[in-house]
Amino acid sequence: MSKKNGIVWGTLTLEDRKAAGYSGSDDADLINIISAIDGFKVGMIFVEQSDHRVKISWRALEPGIDVSPIAKFFGAAATPRPQAPMSMERSKKFKRRLYVKLRKH
Repeated sequence: MSKKNGIVWGTLTLEDRKAAGYSGSDDADLINIISAIDGFKVGMIFVEQSDHRVKISWRALEPGIDVSPIAKFFGAAATPRPQAPMSMERSKKFKRRLYVKLRKH
């Protein structure tokens, strides 16, 4: 689990799922655990997929925050709602672009 500037996030790798004996491809409800942490504006979980993509689930943790513009910026078909899942290619540039975009909102 990581925290910075009002954002809390976690990752679930293929190795993590294998070690836990979890064969599903979703976040195993970890986004709900992250969403229960007080004091943050946005919660996220990065879930590694077997096709070399990463599924990202976003949650607004405060009223009035809409995560869909940021999700759309990264290619998600998001709607204005507290949760906006997306999937995209893994990239070192992505985390940097995401952090810059989140800081602007």
